[in-house]
Amino acid sequence: MRKTLMGFLMIAFFSVGFTVEGSDPTKVDILLADGATFTGEILALRDSSIVVAAPAGLAESALMSGTHSIVVLPHRQILSIQTAGSSYVLLGLASGCVAGCLVGAAIGSGKEVEQKQNDTFGCEKNSEEVNNTSTGAVIGSLVGALVGLGVGNAASTKGQVLVSAAQRDFNALKGVTRYPATEPEYLKSIKP
Repeated sequence: MRKTLMGFLMIAFFSVGFTVEGSDPTKVDILLADGATFTGEILALRDSSIVVAAPAGLAESALMSGTHSIVVLPHRQILSIQTAGSSYVLLGLASGCVAGCLVGAAIGSGKEVEQKQNDTFGCEKNSEEVNNTSTGAVIGSLVGALVGLGVGNAASTKGQVLVSAAQRDFNALKGVTRYPATEPEYLKSIKP
């Protein structure tokens, strides 16, 4: 039972994965003057507007097909533009939960249980051992999840503010624009 539980927990721990990365650097969050938010990728800069596609990271063939949302936003409608931050809350929560479960199960299974006189076949002892292991795993999971949640939240980062009410230089967006030099022909036909 213990080997099965430990094996399952190890598989769960490694299947959570350590490949959860921060957000795509081209993904931006745009706050508009009417309070609406728009998340996507800046495709091109124009003299008085920007061309944005949602979702971010679409292949050029998908953009050319016109099946996805491509919007032209005038500069006057934009309050702020910020790159998407990196959130590690779920990774911290999952890792903490799994680690806490393993530690709790190990502590619970290490508690010594004595066989009682009237327990001829050891059934009560075995039941109590399983109870200790399960209780340790549950309590460890809860404590680990809380600790992991805190660590994940502390490790998360906010995105970089590129345009704000105080900083209105839209040329700063060239570093996150897919086509910083020349706008493709299929985008030039899209008007605000």
